[in-house]
Amino acid sequence: MANDVLRPTRADALRAATETFLAGEPIHLGALAASLGVSRVTVHRWVGTRRDLLDAIAVRLSVTTMARCVDDQPAGASPAERVAQGLARFVATANATGAVAAFVRREGLEAIEALADPVGGVRPRLRGYIESLLAREGALTDAHQLALSADGVLRVIESHIWLGALVDAELDQAALAEQLRRLLQPSAPESRGA
Repeated sequence: MANDVLRPTRADALRAATETFLAGEPIHLGALAASLGVSRVTVHRWVGTRRDLLDAIAVRLSVTTMARCVDDQPAGASPAERVAQGLARFVATANATGAVAAFVRREGLEAIEALADPVGGVRPRLRGYIESLLAREGALTDAHQLALSADGVLRVIESHIWLGALVDAELDQAALAEQLRRLLQPSAPESRGA
């Protein structure tokens, strides 16, 4: 029956756009619509603006890669060690794929704005994911410390990704893991003078 033809979905649009992104090609909503056999309006309804789509791709790739890198760490390690080693591995993976560097070369300022905007679609969602990761792993328990540490961890991660993307700096993964581990060590209680 003609009505049994599978129609593309939002998930198909995200998958196709992600493949285009990872191939180092620019994403154009019109071309994406044409490849799916739908109108540009339909693609816009599914994914929003081009910037919304780029944000969604960056978050999705980052979160799935972070989760995989942390989950691959030895179960016997301390929570802070698992997270620190896993996130250092995430940065190494992000830099090795060259996807961020290619994105910045291809999109210029738009890429930097998309990835670095403190209130945009990427940073707040990644900070939230890192906070949930820290809580899930038991690396920290205090809610205030979770939020502050998630922000600090994200800033350290970003700095190493930007160095890799903008100036092709070589990553010292062990040093990065040590930086992250120190960020995740619970602070000692303050002693009060008499």
